[in-house]
Amino acid sequence: MKKQESKHLENWLSVFNDVVSSGLVVEANDFLNEYIEKFLKENPDIRVAKQNRIKTNVSFKDKLIRNNYVSSWTYDDSNHQANKETLCKNLPDFIGFRINPLFGNEEESLANSLIEFLNNQTNIVIPEAEQNPKNLQSNGHAIIKFQGHINLEKEPTIKFGFEIQIKSMVHNLWGEVEHRSIYKPNSFDFRIDENKKSVENIWQILTSVDQQLFNINKEIYRKDDLLKQLFTIYLDEMKLIPTLNSHYYYSIFFNTFLLNDIESLEKLLAQLIIEKNIESKLDYNIENLENNFAYDTLETILAKILYTNESEFIEKIFQQCFNKTEETSFKNILISSIIKNMGLDESITEDSLLYDYDEDDDDNKDSLITEDKSELLTSLEQFGFKTGRYK
Repeated sequence: MKKQESKHLENWLSVFNDVVSSGLVVEANDFLNEYIEKFLKENPDIRVAKQNRIKTNVSFKDKLIRNNYVSSWTYDDSNHQANKETLCKNLPDFIGFRINPLFGNEEESLANSLIEFLNNQTNIVIPEAEQNPKNLQSNGHAIIKFQGHINLEKEPTIKFGFEIQIKSMVHNLWGEVEHRSIYKPNSFDFRIDENKKSVENIWQILTSVDQQLFNINKEIYRKDDLLKQLFTIYLDEMKLIPTLNSHYYYSIFFNTFLLNDIESLEKLLAQLIIEKNIESKLDYNIENLENNFAYDTLETILAKILYTNESEFIEKIFQQCFNKTEETSFKNILISSIIKNMGLDESITEDSLLYDYDEDDDDNKDSLITEDKSELLTSLEQFGFKTGRYK
């Protein structure tokens, strides 16, 4: 190293030590940690481990030389404050955080959510170029990380560079091995190429394991899904309806007559498990909503998208489970239940939908009717109906 470069190196090391000894970087680190902790508390479903560090003078010296900061940074002999600002701003990972979600599939979405959260903090700036956290490493693998700056109110001109890496547990383990054996070997190693191949093979194995564990973790069933599955198995044994397309009929039945009603589903299933039949049918009380503003439109739509035999199969399931009054048709029960589940029985009225309708404006009327049908079709599709049949 040239004499001038050696002098600059000593100067920057001195500035670095002054900044660290002032305690400012520790405060900045604590502030950033508080923000991340707040983010994690607001997102309790995110399961992570977290590590953080402030760069040491040994690591700083290594980076000064390796990244040629000694030559690229301008050192001002007469302005120590400017030198501190230069170092803190241009050292991109003065403060470093590593957040480890369980799986690789969670890395990018976690980073994007965290970036969005930090963008709303007044003393943090994440440059536009860092808003996309997906980066390509020299080893050809992607890494999820982003950089930014954080400053303190008492020293607003000093902006500390920070880097946040998002690495899954498996990615983190592999990264540590690669970092020590390939990226920062302690000495010359004639087996470096062989080691690279070995590390790469390990990466392929670990990522495969990570994906398999992620897939297994996703197979956590909700209670109502399990109850519905058991319910259909027992009814299928009774050969109540044809097996072909039975999923379609059951989906409409559950979404129309047992929506968010686990208690009733449990009562029905208990009978099926113990008695292999439903001896005590449940009462199904639904207000007749034939005069509701949406009734006629729904009746028209259902006539096109729900075939007669399909309606009969759904009615068979209903009759197996519920009592109904003889004078009420199944069609009326079906449409009234849909209206109630859509929330159209009380929260929305025809007057509220037509508040700005001019009776003389036929074009506006046609547009409004079309829009209403579109919204109803969207809701019916969510209930499991084959709305693509509607023309």
